[in-house]
Amino acid sequence: MDSAILSKHPSVAWVSSKELSDRVDSFVYKWDILENDKLFSNNKEFFELEELLLENHRGKGIAFNGSNIEGVPILKVRNLSNYGIQFEGVDLIAKEEAKKNEKFQALKGDVLLAVTGEGSLGKVDLYLEDFPTNVDGHVCILRPKKDRLDSGYLKAFIQSYYGQVFIRKYTIGSTGQTELYSKDINKIRIFIPSSFEIQEYIGDKVRKANTLRNEAKNLREAAYKLFNKHINLEYQSSSHNGFNVRRKKPLVIKVSPDNLGDRLTANSYNLKYLAMTD
Repeated sequence: MDSAILSKHPSVAWVSSKELSDRVDSFVYKWDILENDKLFSNNKEFFELEELLLENHRGKGIAFNGSNIEGVPILKVRNLSNYGIQFEGVDLIAKEEAKKNEKFQALKGDVLLAVTGEGSLGKVDLYLEDFPTNVDGHVCILRPKKDRLDSGYLKAFIQSYYGQVFIRKYTIGSTGQTELYSKDINKIRIFIPSSFEIQEYIGDKVRKANTLRNEAKNLREAAYKLFNKHINLEYQSSSHNGFNVRRKKPLVIKVSPDNLGDRLTANSYNLKYLAMTD
């Protein structure tokens, strides 16, 4: 007898013994996961990622060297957003350390997937920069075979409903300690259109969206600078080597009693707000 979904809410299913795997827990057999598995089986246009990837491995945690160095960014889960990699607040590592760990560097066209942490696991972004960037051990580098799988298409699929169901299926661990391993990422099945041009068409949309988001960020930055210039405020940038770096020391400001208002919260007395009221 084949597996059958008896109820969706609550999720109750009759699971055929032939579909049982080495992971026998009820979560793997929830109704939406079973439906997804059925949809992506028995079709010659569906492939496991193992067949389509050149690289599938995690990065490596390397000690943060600070912001005042000639360094290389190292991307962490917090730098992934699903809508473009966030270099604001990026950590930097020494160039010598980055060179010793070239295996853990993202190349242009790689897909970066967050593989640890509840609420963050499953975030995915496309790396489209020309400069070297390392990734830490909580981010997985997926590098497609260029003649088989378009990286923009892969990013779109993983971010889709179907891709995220696979992510949930293969995630293991308890609350706050969730993990997704490369061996299980390899099992994810993806629909491959008969024409590679269809993949490229979708992938180009993803790349274009990424470009437009970056342009929007640059325009916003230019608008801030222009606004500050016209109201005679000094524009303060926290960038170093072209990247916005995370400040490890807290900003402490001595506030005159004359500037105290009815809101006694630290954020109300941020330097940028005080400058605008002078």
